[in-house]
Amino acid sequence: MSPVHARATILVADDEPLTRWALKRTLEQAHLEVALASSRDAVQDLLATGEFDVVVLANELRHECMLGVLAALAGPPRAQGLVILYDGDSAEELQRVIPTAVVVQKPFGLEAVTAAVEGFLEPTREAC
Repeated sequence: MSPVHARATILVADDEPLTRWALKRTLEQAHLEVALASSRDAVQDLLATGEFDVVVLANELRHECMLGVLAALAGPPRAQGLVILYDGDSAEELQRVIPTAVVVQKPFGLEAVTAAVEGFLEPTREAC
């Protein structure tokens, strides 16, 4: 990722410490500000108190389904982009329910998540 998005803020929420660490390290190398959460309560607190350009959120945190939180994020714009880290068998169904999100199947490579984040941060190009 290029450092052109120096002010973008990303929320990364996953219950696996290694996943959070790896995504934070990778996104910070691209000069992005990263906030971390590992539970539903932490995600909701951060969303209530801050604005995020992109939210990277697991579909389940500590065995709690995050579909309600994901659906709320897909509603009236709360973030520029939503990346769902999906651990399950029906990613296509989730993509159909939340079509504005990028669904990344677990296990995943860091490149897939960073490319999705960067895709949401790219300025839209319009003809003059």
